[in-house]
Amino acid sequence: MMPRFLAASLLLLALLPLPGCDPEGVEFERELKNLMEEKRGQELLDGLLELDQRYPDRLVLKVNIGGLLLAAGQRERAGAYLKRGEDLAARSRDRKLQSLLYTNLAEYAYRGGEAQQGLDWAERSLELDAEDSLGAVFTKGKCLLALGRQAEALQSLAPCWPGRKDLMSREDMIVLAALFGEERRSLEALEVLRELQLKYGYQTGMGLRESALFEDLGRIPEGVLAAFKELEYQRYRGAIGRQEILARLAALERSISVQPVLMRGLRGWLSASWGQAALDLEQAGLDAGYPFARLLLLSARLESGRAVGEDFREYVGLEPHFRDFPGFYYHLWRGMKKGGGEYSLATVRSVLERCILLAPQGEAAGETRVELGRLIGLSPQDGARLLLGPELDRIRERVLAGSSPEVLQPVLELLATAENVYELAGTLMLRRILGLPGVSEYLAGRERSARGRMKERLAAILASGS
Repeated sequence: MMPRFLAASLLLLALLPLPGCDPEGVEFERELKNLMEEKRGQELLDGLLELDQRYPDRLVLKVNIGGLLLAAGQRERAGAYLKRGEDLAARSRDRKLQSLLYTNLAEYAYRGGEAQQGLDWAERSLELDAEDSLGAVFTKGKCLLALGRQAEALQSLAPCWPGRKDLMSREDMIVLAALFGEERRSLEALEVLRELQLKYGYQTGMGLRESALFEDLGRIPEGVLAAFKELEYQRYRGAIGRQEILARLAALERSISVQPVLMRGLRGWLSASWGQAALDLEQAGLDAGYPFARLLLLSARLESGRAVGEDFREYVGLEPHFRDFPGFYYHLWRGMKKGGGEYSLATVRSVLERCILLAPQGEAAGETRVELGRLIGLSPQDGARLLLGPELDRIRERVLAGSSPEVLQPVLELLATAENVYELAGTLMLRRILGLPGVSEYLAGRERSARGRMKERLAAILASGS
């Protein structure tokens, strides 16, 4: 989603022309006001589309339907509405509304590879709206960069940081960080990358970019940590193993001069020598302002069982930086288990489920499923079979999209577990899709060869559809 295009829809009411004594205008304003107050997302878009069928000459609808479709990544559909808006804009006296249209047309052109056309539209928007409430300047900067005019792109975008960061999309931030980096404005580039992670989550390669920027600043320890962060994100997502990371750390230690205590702390952290790792990382004197440095030190304290209340509070405060990092939630639940506070399903369930959902096939997810199962009274074998609601939804969507019913195998394994809330959800999901092509036949075949709980539950599911 791109905030400035969504913001267009939030400005609808302010942009409406005064209806005067026009009954049709009064009714249009009333309907639009109700839509804006009651609907969001797809429901809002559907309502605006229906309204556009009855009021095809309203520029405000073309602008905002186009903007919402751009935000949803539906460029071609957006273009159809935005282009229809051009004729209406030529007859409009509302400079603000015209500017919004040209802002969206600029982004439409840029996404289609028409950088010069996008630049022209962006500049036209800026001429009409000097305050640039929706950030046409960001599209202008991207178009300039696409045209090979890097210095002009930076000149256009640099004044926007940090005062206008709330209007920046993911791509805007990536572009600005790269431009700052090229100009050796490394501190500003690091600030943009930190905001990017806070707002849009971690992206592959971000740690390596941070590492290069820290190195440019001569801050070698932080550069090592940033490279380590990249490896840890990959490990928790199942793309790399511990031994490969240890080998890379050894190669890094041979190639650069870095504190031995820091490298020892990282190796200890990887090998789960938590108490010594905490001591080494603390002794390394890492920059307290770098969130990943605090994550490593605090998680080692949590894992060692020596954390105090303040450590837990600070660790939880890091969540906005690491809400897409499975390791954050993995070490949190393990630290809670080892700590002196209350540790029960009620206090830890959301943490466990978050850890699983961020990387369902990752190393941490297996252990976390077993722990979740233990807390609801299941054996380790049954716990390992648990599936969460979003996982069941994804499997169901695959079947709805035409995948073979064989993708239901993990759900059948869930049916074999002792009675629990997750097994019940799996049973209900199978009942809902029983009428889909091939599903009942597949389940009937599996029921004939199944045993125990799986056989009993499959028989009940099949009976419910007869």
